[in-house]
Amino acid sequence: MFCVRTVCSKKTSPVFSAAVAVRTRLAATPLTVMFPDCVIVQGPVGNVHERERFLAYDASMGATVEAETSEVTCRERGGRAIVTCFQKMRIRRLPDLPPFLVQAVATRVWFSTDEGWRLGHMQLSRRQPSA
Repeated sequence: MFCVRTVCSKKTSPVFSAAVAVRTRLAATPLTVMFPDCVIVQGPVGNVHERERFLAYDASMGATVEAETSEVTCRERGGRAIVTCFQKMRIRRLPDLPPFLVQAVATRVWFSTDEGWRLGHMQLSRRQPSA
């Protein structure tokens, strides 16, 4: 496995920061880190969404109240970084109900630009919570 520490493993790196911003669904950040033609593949049946459709769907899910990322791997070559990780998020869909757990393995393809790292592709594969 090839991992460039200055790009992927430092918590201050642009890729790490952008991944955290997208993962925790911070308000205005996704539009600044996602290319306009970013493609997102997600859901149990492999839905293919463009950026705006995915962000609308993501916003409809409710607020992320807790997020954890582990098992991060990164490969960087020629201005591209491929980052794969395991994610756990607790999402509060309705104020009167407890948050529900969403687990997924995410792969994101980042491109280095003059403005910093930008997300060009993301695939989210859901996992069922362990018993």
